[in-house]
Amino acid sequence: MKCPKCGRDVEPCGEVDLDGVVMPVYQCDACLVPWDLGGERFEVALTFAVDADGNCLDHETLGPLELD
Repeated sequence: MKCPKCGRDVEPCGEVDLDGVVMPVYQCDACLVPWDLGGERFEVALTFAVDADGNCLDHETLGPLELD
């Protein structure tokens, strides 16, 4: 799998199960994205799931992955 932001090869680091549909989760340590936790903002590695159609999804919301 290629990172949707930088194009580097990434390996699966886990999976997410949504009502019996299992999707692999990937993380690109080269791409940092902002993440808010309790009102504080942190930079974290880009993490995303991939559905059966090859679409990159936000690993928490399973909505479309939005990259700035």
